Amino acid sequence: MLSCDDVKVVYRVGHLGRGRYRVSGDVSARFTQRCVVTLGSVAQGLEETFDVEFWPAEAVPETTDTEIEVLTAAEIEPIEHGLIDAGRIIVETLSAGLDPYPRKPNAEFAWEEKDAKPSITGPFAGLSKLKDKR
Repeated sequence: MLSCDDVKVVYRVGHLGRGRYRVSGDVSARFTQRCVVTLGSVAQGLEETFDVEFWPAEAVPETTDTEIEVLTAAEIEPIEHGLIDAGRIIVETLSAGLDPYPRKPNAEFAWEEKDAKPSITGPFAGLSKLKDKR
């Protein structure tokens, strides 16, 4: 990322009882990344949501090998040292929303290989190399 021009976060903290809390909200950002083809600047924006429950560390369920429904299961984080780390959740949400391969509009990568012979694959590929040496 070349620059982060604007970040706006709106979130709510709700009490769930028994020392548990839900932090949910929206993140929007404007930033500039480098194009993977031309290396020029690409202005982009993102809007993401997050919804995380924070539980006392001793109440967080152990992870097991049993199958869980990822899309319906609540994301649960421990409350450590009496603090809810909403900042970490916001940064992770922003990071996950970034385009890993930003491209300028109409940017195309054209690959040309000069004087390339077609490669032979399969069980006789080694024999074809010997044939060229004669």
